[in-house]
Amino acid sequence: MLPVNDYLFGNLALHDQWRGATQVLVALAERSPQPVRLERLCEDTGRPTRNILKLCGGLARAGLVQEVSRKRREWTLACDANMLTLEDIYLCVLDDGNRRAAADLAATETPDKALRRIDLLLSQATMTVHQSVLTHLRQFSIGTLRRRESSARPRWEHFESRAAF
Repeated sequence: MLPVNDYLFGNLALHDQWRGATQVLVALAERSPQPVRLERLCEDTGRPTRNILKLCGGLARAGLVQEVSRKRREWTLACDANMLTLEDIYLCVLDDGNRRAAADLAATETPDKALRRIDLLLSQATMTVHQSVLTHLRQFSIGTLRRRESSARPRWEHFESRAAF
């Protein structure tokens, strides 16, 4: 298991969803423009069927993938892999998480004015941090990943930045 600081903001669930969504998109990019079946995505990512279906649903809602055949459970990228950045994937995962959190939050209203001001302050700080993160994530495209040919299971060599450092 990775140390906590290897997760985005120390949030294991967010990191795992982001990583899973990236794995799915890379698997689709490698076979683009051909559609990829659910079984193949499970095999490539090492994730269970239910998790892949959930990830593909969120990616489809965000417009990053298209379901080609519901009956055959096939998906394809909805855009060029070189145009798809880690920022796009991160925003997709955040949106999916925010949708669930909003439903939970609606059930628990905060009556105290002081707590509302604290929530507003934390929200503003979070938005500022996210804007900074997004600026950096925008520099990486999944189209720059290279797959090692010697391995049956995908192992990713590295990300190459689109920005000059």
